[in-house]
Amino acid sequence: MPERTVSSRRAFTGRLLSLRIDEVALESGRRATREVVEHPGAVAILAWDGERLAAVRQWRQAAAAELLEIPAGTREPGESPQETAQREL
Repeated sequence: MPERTVSSRRAFTGRLLSLRIDEVALESGRRATREVVEHPGAVAILAWDGERLAAVRQWRQAAAAELLEIPAGTREPGESPQETAQREL
C-alpha cells in the first residue's frame, strides 16, 4: 500500500523551486514527514561528436566553486525537454 498524505503545507516558494512538507500515514499506521522539492524539471545534454565532449565552466554557489559540467538547464513553462536541450546547446 502506498503512503497516504494526511496533510500538506507549502514551506517555501522560490523563483526556481518550492518546498512542500507532507505528513503521511504509513502502512504500519505510524506517521512520517516527507520534504518534497517541486521543480519544473531540467535536462542535461551529453554533446559528443565522437571525438570531443562539449563542457561548460560555471560558478555554482552551493559548491562555492567553478565546476566543469555538461550543458544543462531548467525547463521553462510549456517547454519540452527537446526545446530546453536546444536552447542550452
